[in-house]
Amino acid sequence: MNIHIFWMAVAALGALVAPAGGQETWDLEDVEREVRLRSNEIRAARAQLERAEAGARRARSIRLPSIGLQAGLTAADDPVFAFGSKLRQGRFAQEDLALGALNDPGRVEDWSAGLAFAWNGLSPSAWALAEGAR
Repeated sequence: MNIHIFWMAVAALGALVAPAGGQETWDLEDVEREVRLRSNEIRAARAQLERAEAGARRARSIRLPSIGLQAGLTAADDPVFAFGSKLRQGRFAQEDLALGALNDPGRVEDWSAGLAFAWNGLSPSAWALAEGAR
């Protein structure tokens, strides 16, 4: 909402709450406070501004280092998955080569975990994005 519309709303509300017979007087701060409390348009504009500020903070945070953790579990009784998982885990044994074990290996679980560190501090596109968001 532009400032001109805001001041028109202030003037309109001021006319609505003008004192009758001099009983109560309102100054500009009282009128502004009432406009802010009563106007859905102003509340919506404030929420839009807060979203934009959050977006700008998020864009600036791209320039900061980040650390990520991940963990996962995959489990299946598929022969190809079981063969590959046991081989990767280093727990493939002689009995796993038996024809019955190759065709029907049973359930095999493959756990994974990872730690990642990233920093885009030298990335021109990260700086451009953050500057554009500002």
